[in-house]
This record gives sequence, structure tokens and C-alpha cells, in this order.
Amino acid sequence: MRKDGTDLNERRQCNIKRMTRSMMLDNSWSLGSWDLAPVLQVDQFHASSSSHRPMTTVKLLHDEHDLHVAFRVQDRFVRCVHTEYQSDVYLDSCVEFFLQPVAGGGYFNFEINCGGALLLYFIEDPAPGGAKRFRQFCPVPEDIARLIKIEPSLPRRVDPEIAEPITWTIRQHSIFFVRAVRGPRWRDLGTVLAGKLFQVWRSNLASPLGKLVADWQ
Repeated sequence: MRKDGTDLNERRQCNIKRMTRSMMLDNSWSLGSWDLAPVLQVDQFHASSSSHRPMTTVKLLHDEHDLHVAFRVQDRFVRCVHTEYQSDVYLDSCVEFFLQPVAGGGYFNFEINCGGALLLYFIEDPAPGGAKRFRQFCPVPEDIARLIKIEPSLPRRVDPEIAEPITWTIRQHSIFFVRAVRGPRWRDLGTVLAGKLFQVWRSNLASPLGKLVADWQ
């Protein structure tokens, strides 16, 4: 049970507010259009998680082209050493945003460390794949990933570790890069998504450190 008495297994819903062209996204967590977005608490803790559970909140907005996601993490023991695209950012202090556009289909895993490095797959079968991380997945090409703008509050590399309390943020602006993906593997996906942007999408938001700490879904 959560503190408010609701069931941890109950799937929560969020109405993501739409911005108009005249609205601007401020760099602040609570100014400009961000003030319109409800605050989501990442507060479901995995049974095998450690006692380190940073307070993590998330805001989401969208417009006709982009999905905007802002994470705010009140943390300690912050470190990130992976700086390249598709590197093992989940071993650093990071946040994750999993997005399933179509129920029953695959999902995108946006994994971003506190320095702004991104790992991004389209995962069709998340079961362990032996030497591979997943049984069936497709890395999103880097030229497509460049359509995603990431704004971290910390430097690209944080080492040595920051042990004292610190608040860091990640802002992600995702132009719907699926429309730009090329190749036969992606063609059906683009067809499935056509006309379904900004309807009912399922997502999972998490704040892990090497392994799952907490999530919101």
C-alpha cells in the first residue's frame, strides 16, 4: 500500500496537458509552462531495492510535435562515468522513462544518466537474452536519437562521487523521432503509431542506480 492508502499494483493514470504554440518552457521546475504540469511521485519501491531511495518527481507536457519530460531528483552518492550514446548509463545515477505507444506492443526505454547520456532501445521482448540484455530488441539509430534534446543540470561526467545531498534535474524534449526512422524493421511500427500520438499511452518512470529503486506506472 502507498501512504495514501492506494494499492501499489493499481495502475495510475495521468492526463498530460497540451501546450499551445504561444507557451514557453522555462528552465525552472515551476515556472512557465512547467507550472501547468501535475507532479508525479516516483514512489513504488522494488522489493530488492537498496535503502537509498532518492525523492524523485516528474512532470510531463506535450505539444503537436514533442513530448516534454522533466525529472527532479533529491539525491546523494551521485556519480556518472558513461558519456557516450548507448553506453551503460543504468549503472550511473540515472532516470528512466519507458513508453509503450500501443497496448500489447513493444516499448521505448529512454535511460538517461545525470550527465545527460542516453541509452535508447525499442524492446519487443524484455526477457533476459543470455549474452544480450533483452531477448528481442532494436537499438534506436543515433541519427534518430539526435532528434531528442536532453538538458541535464550536472556536467557530462560526475566523478568522483558527490556524497552529500544534491538536487539534479533532467529535461527531455522528444520530437517524435519514430516518423523519421528508416528501414523495413521500423516501417510497420510507424504505420501502427500513425494517428495514435497523444492518445492513451502506457509508461513507466523510474529512478534507478545500478538496479531498480522506484517507479511510477
